[in-house]
Amino acid sequence: MSVAKNLKRGKPKKSAGDVLFVAVEGKTEEDYISALRRKYRIPGQRLMIHNVGNGPASEVGRFLKELSGNKRYQGVCSSIDYKWCVADTEWEHGWKDCAARPDEIPSRGSSKTLWALSSASFERWLLLHYVPSPPKVNAKRLAAELSKYLPGYSPQHKGLTDQQASELMERLPVALKHAERIRESGCDNDDAFTDVDLLVRQIVAMNSGPLLQ
Repeated sequence: MSVAKNLKRGKPKKSAGDVLFVAVEGKTEEDYISALRRKYRIPGQRLMIHNVGNGPASEVGRFLKELSGNKRYQGVCSSIDYKWCVADTEWEHGWKDCAARPDEIPSRGSSKTLWALSSASFERWLLLHYVPSPPKVNAKRLAAELSKYLPGYSPQHKGLTDQQASELMERLPVALKHAERIRESGCDNDDAFTDVDLLVRQIVAMNSGPLLQ
């Protein structure tokens, strides 16, 4: 006679690895982070991405600040270890009133909101996949510059196709080296900087493979 087993499910366990929630302000940013998630096979419950829509950094920050009250994410808020905002600085000159560049990644579970800002737009980070130092120009000019390397991309046609995203993923080691060189030189300033590389390195490290050098 077999002994009946208790088949009741226990409470879901906390992920053994870091859980990131990334709020972005545009389609290109969403496509890029999603491509990273696919490339490194990171489950959606460990790398959550939410597109707040086009708008200033303050709107992205406000969304994360109110995340605990958002019905859509109430069930996962307690599991999030890091909250990131990906935004541009060009939308408002007073971005420093709502955001701050991170000097380091805090310990796991910190309530601090981390910012992956780019001056003047996310295209500065994408250009680092091709050039060592993107020009100090506005967002429209940066997008036009990027179109030289990503055919079909333009200020009027943003977002990444699968082919464009795949090419950027292949050139990711180049972008990280360029970003590291700029950091070491101390040449970045409010007119020409990006901290997206810090977020990218953390995402890459979530994979079981080695961190890109």
